[in-house]
Amino acid sequence: MKKFLSLLLFAFVAVSASAVQNSNRATDESTLRYAAGEAGQSSTRELLESFIELLEKYAPDLLKEEIAAAKEALANNDEQAMQNALKNLITASITKVSTILAEAKTFADNYGYTELARAIDELQRTIPIAVFTGNYDSLVAALQKVAEEGGLAAQDVVNKMCIYAETLDNEELNAAIANAKTALESGNLSEIIPAINAIGEPFIAATKEFIAKLQNIDDADVQAALAEVTALLNAENPNIPNLVEAVGKLITAYKAYLDKQAQAGINTIATEKLTKTVIFNLKGQRVENATKGLYIVNGKKVVLK
Repeated sequence: MKKFLSLLLFAFVAVSASAVQNSNRATDESTLRYAAGEAGQSSTRELLESFIELLEKYAPDLLKEEIAAAKEALANNDEQAMQNALKNLITASITKVSTILAEAKTFADNYGYTELARAIDELQRTIPIAVFTGNYDSLVAALQKVAEEGGLAAQDVVNKMCIYAETLDNEELNAAIANAKTALESGNLSEIIPAINAIGEPFIAATKEFIAKLQNIDDADVQAALAEVTALLNAENPNIPNLVEAVGKLITAYKAYLDKQAQAGINTIATEKLTKTVIFNLKGQRVENATKGLYIVNGKKVVLK
């Protein structure tokens, strides 16, 4: 367990750079020596094997070249090569994992997922504390919280977009949603957040195309919702969660308008049927083209001259 916790620590050690005063502390030589087992935690081989297993499970595409070099060092059973491979993995992780978490924070802020943003902030605060106190249980809890909230938020975005996609009917948006679904199914953390973030631009483009079709609709609710969406789109940096909510209102208003139009059409047909002139002769036979004489017109006796 201690070995696994140590791996979790240095796999995400880059985040501590934003949480401590000295941004280089997370990447200095003492940290690398600690990760390489020189602090007496585990052997270099054990750490390297576990680190490779961790990366291949949760981010298989993140460090392909570095992992391949590490496996070669293990196969050759070269202690120095294994230490170098471990350090290379850690150094590469610092850059790439930081990028993933930065994208996750951007996603949380852009889409209004405050719980995910708080979880990421808590992880940033927890890592340096764990480094200096050895309280790795809190680090594991913080990592689990980020993973949990990130998964829920990503799935929520996809679910909402699927609801709107049918009405917006945009090919690029549909493709972005499909890509996000694939990433979610894979569970690959290095793909999920970028795929979700990639939905934003086509969603905005699809919304602009959609509102262009509604400009001339004579309906107060549609026009009010349309004005709200237009105002958000005209902002320098459109607020995505507010835009998503506003688009939802617009789609609801638009569908209500279509329902009213359909109902009005039905009522018109029904009224025409009710008011149509029906003529019978005195024998009870229906007459289409009446001439002079006595007839029953809509239930009343009428003399046509």
